[in-house]
Amino acid sequence: MGVTKFRSLKRKPLPVPEIVTRIWADGLYEPNEFSEVRFSLRTKKKGTLIYLHRGNQQWSLNAATGFWPKNFQAARKYVHQIAASHGYEPFTEIVKERTKRPNGRDAALLKSGGCRETWLSSDVPSIFAEACMRCQHPGGYCMQDGFCHYGDCDMEMDYTDMEDLD
Repeated sequence: MGVTKFRSLKRKPLPVPEIVTRIWADGLYEPNEFSEVRFSLRTKKKGTLIYLHRGNQQWSLNAATGFWPKNFQAARKYVHQIAASHGYEPFTEIVKERTKRPNGRDAALLKSGGCRETWLSSDVPSIFAEACMRCQHPGGYCMQDGFCHYGDCDMEMDYTDMEDLD
């Protein structure tokens, strides 16, 4: 039975600017070479700002290397090249969760002060909230099942699914 010896990756130190802010607090640990390294991206006038995160440390890769990628795609490629050239697996990206926004027609209608019945079943928070605020039913049943039960609301109704309007 063959046994393979464990070989660790030969890692070089990551490019770090001269000043790196360290934040020490209860429950946080001092990062070492085995701490996971992640990255995040921001847009600036010069180009894309790349932050590397290791434990409770964060630093700008741009300040350390002097390179400013033009867009996010070029920045991701650059980060993967840095990771590979220093003996690391590809770093994971920290992606900020974004709220959904209304599409073009719904956004224009919302801006003009209108409302639609289909917004009662929407997963976009801003238009769902607008439809809920316009609900005039005393029990508020409209927002529970996504259909207008009152019929006297000032919103565009969707009568395609209803058999009888009387």
